[in-house]
Amino acid sequence: MFQEIECHADADIPGSEALAGFLLAPYVEMVDDPARSRRKAPAKKPEAAPAALVGAGGTP
Repeated sequence: MFQEIECHADADIPGSEALAGFLLAPYVEMVDDPARSRRKAPAKKPEAAPAALVGAGGTP
């Protein structure tokens, strides 16, 4: 799937270049994202095991 996104700034309107850059920044980041190396997922903590009750000597 290919999609083209365009944005135009008017040099006669102060700040329009900065606004165009701000509005397009998420799309530029999205296009660059596949080229970045992926971070490893954090290691999962081991499952918690129930602790043995102290002094429990069996069934009554």
